[in-house]
Amino acid sequence: MSFDHFLEYYDDDAGQKEQVGLVIYYLETEQEKDEATQADVKEVIQRSRSSISSSSISTYFSRLRASDWITDTENEGYRLTYLGEEEVETRLDDEALN
Repeated sequence: MSFDHFLEYYDDDAGQKEQVGLVIYYLETEQEKDEATQADVKEVIQRSRSSISSSSISTYFSRLRASDWITDTENEGYRLTYLGEEEVETRLDDEALN
């Protein structure tokens, strides 16, 4: 499934920080990555219909960390916390997973 499919069913009122959380969720669930790097997120965004500026990714990662949506991994990557996963799933319509 493509990231654009997930984006289509994501809350229209979600901000760009929340959309970056969705990218990480996509990478973990659909691409089966154990962790996501900022480069991974930029690559997904550049190939998608997302309006997120790839130059702002580090800012959104900082905001996600500050709000406990993500945690650092040992290899300079990031992983969604249980809270982050729950927040993304709350904003994601069930149709996205079908």
